[in-house]
Amino acid sequence: MANFPISSTTWTFGELPLPEAIRHLADIGFDGVDIPVGKQMEVDATSPARRKAIRKTVEDCGLVFTGFHWAIPPGLSYSTPDQDERLRTVAYFNRVIDMAEEMGVRYITLGCGYTHRIAPEWHREEALRNARDSWERWARHLEGKQVQVGLEVLSRLDVNVLNTVEECARFLTGLTGERLGLTLDVYHMNIEESDLYSPISRFGHLIKVFQVADNHRNTPGTGHLPWRNLLAMLQAVNYPGFLSFEIPPNAWGHREQRDAVKELTAGLRYLRETMHTL
Repeated sequence: MANFPISSTTWTFGELPLPEAIRHLADIGFDGVDIPVGKQMEVDATSPARRKAIRKTVEDCGLVFTGFHWAIPPGLSYSTPDQDERLRTVAYFNRVIDMAEEMGVRYITLGCGYTHRIAPEWHREEALRNARDSWERWARHLEGKQVQVGLEVLSRLDVNVLNTVEECARFLTGLTGERLGLTLDVYHMNIEESDLYSPISRFGHLIKVFQVADNHRNTPGTGHLPWRNLLAMLQAVNYPGFLSFEIPPNAWGHREQRDAVKELTAGLRYLRETMHTL
């Protein structure tokens, strides 16, 4: 039997105040909580008092503060040829790292495809060198800290470079320190990978966060992804982390907000029941 702990983003609850969303996740039965920084805890607008209050809410609810995601807001790029903008982006994410360390957050997922998307007028190899230099700076900033960072592998729907697990693993090769790795999002893998298992088998040692949503980005068990086989592969590579729900507040094509409590409850039950079959 597999027994992965399971967390969820508060983003699924839309505009619900963050403390209420955290309490909902605890009541549903999740083990951890992930917070979208750019949407609910923008680093430069979150006072020390609010940081302390949110951490206390998480702890009082008996949850693990597993992660930050949506870590960099629109308008910043770490691949840009504009050196000033790139260094502002590096400095911004350094502040996110510091906030995570202060609040006891375990992992930060850096996805946000706009932060490393390559514009048509940029030279591709130069942009990748810029991106690599940015990550090297973050690797140095992470030295001596507990928080770890995963580069999220995003599909062509979000970004035009670093779309597969292998590409992202090669990109990180040789970077300073052990605090960097990959965030695998099975929804994006379903779009880009020729199969879902070999990337996990080959690069399982790099996985910091494993994000879960079904093929249509609704909760696990409502689509066609092979969850039992995926969990078995994670078990085979001794993945030590959380399964992290990343379900948007609205189903695609629908304006009304989803019933987050109902759907997350069903998705959590489905994954736990699936784990018991392994």
